[in-house]
Amino acid sequence: MASLGEGVKQAVDWIEQERKPAWLICITPDEQPSELVGLAQSKGITNALMAHDPRNRLKISTRNIYQTHMMAPDGALWRVPGKTHKEMLIAAEAQKPGTFRIPVEGLTDPKVTAAWWMVERGTGKGALKELTVVAKKKGTTAEQAQKVIDAAQKACDTALAAAGDGLAAYETVERLAGRFEGLDPKPLKTRLSELGKDAKVKEELKARDMWLKCQAALASPKPKEQAAGRDGLAQLAKKMPDTVYGKKAANEPPPAAP
Repeated sequence: MASLGEGVKQAVDWIEQERKPAWLICITPDEQPSELVGLAQSKGITNALMAHDPRNRLKISTRNIYQTHMMAPDGALWRVPGKTHKEMLIAAEAQKPGTFRIPVEGLTDPKVTAAWWMVERGTGKGALKELTVVAKKKGTTAEQAQKVIDAAQKACDTALAAAGDGLAAYETVERLAGRFEGLDPKPLKTRLSELGKDAKVKEELKARDMWLKCQAALASPKPKEQAAGRDGLAQLAKKMPDTVYGKKAANEPPPAAP
């Protein structure tokens, strides 16, 4: 816990200040998902990604209490030298540098650059909308705003074309709609409508809806609601075993009742 507010915070701050194409992900077997947002806020690492691993695949707190890994853009895991998280990130960048999702060259306007960074990170809801307003004006700022919009549109179009079919595609398009809010929503809405007509996707969405309701119940402080959530997951696994969320309910059951 101490490292989150010290070494981890230093690394997260460095990524943000230097605008590096990297994410710092904190994974814990202990803290529940409902507690992770508050934990990140309390440690000043709101720009880190937080995750809960109930299976504890790396055996944290049983074989050791802390591990650090680097993941390259191609998904490969490796270890790099360095006494601090920041030093390890610098070493990792030198070995296997990442790339931006929405690369834009030649930005000099501070406000546009800040907006681009929010769009790049997916952390600035409304940033693209603001840029579209600025782009309608004249001058260098407007031209740079349009550069960001064009790059975002290209990234969105590429991701939409590669989304494929099925529930995975449906959820991808949902994420794109949120990430690129401010661009023309019609292509994404049309694709969602097309995918939603598929009978199998409809069944998958029913399973997802049940899963989400169970998760909400499990997050409740009331024991009865938590029990209902556990029962609901068991029912989901039994009634819809061939769906993505049915399998998720069967393979990753929630912690036992206290």
